[in-house]
Amino acid sequence: MTALANDDAQQILDELAGRMNATQVRDPLRYCARLVERFKRGEFRLELGQVVARKRDDRRDTAAAPTNFLNANGASIHRAITGLPPRIRDALERMRPGSNSDQNDSDPDAGQMRESASD
Repeated sequence: MTALANDDAQQILDELAGRMNATQVRDPLRYCARLVERFKRGEFRLELGQVVARKRDDRRDTAAAPTNFLNANGASIHRAITGLPPRIRDALERMRPGSNSDQNDSDPDAGQMRESASD
């Protein structure tokens, strides 16, 4: 495929992937070679590859989306959390994905509500 432009080669690979998703392709290399031949003769049409390309673009767009989530007032979540009392902030930090909760377990009462004297 070195004789093809990158975009053209990607379309051919997308079409191959689309065909393989739709049905069993017994010899993917041979099928790909036939697609290249069709392309060089001007007979190639992107059919099933459109779905593959769209899904790839959607994944790329999702991965590139900003991860700085905003609350209803437009403030970043990080700023909203830093304004909370330390006890609540610590509890929220322990719930975050990837946090090392073992380090935050030194206070057994953290995150638990105290009973009021009026009970």
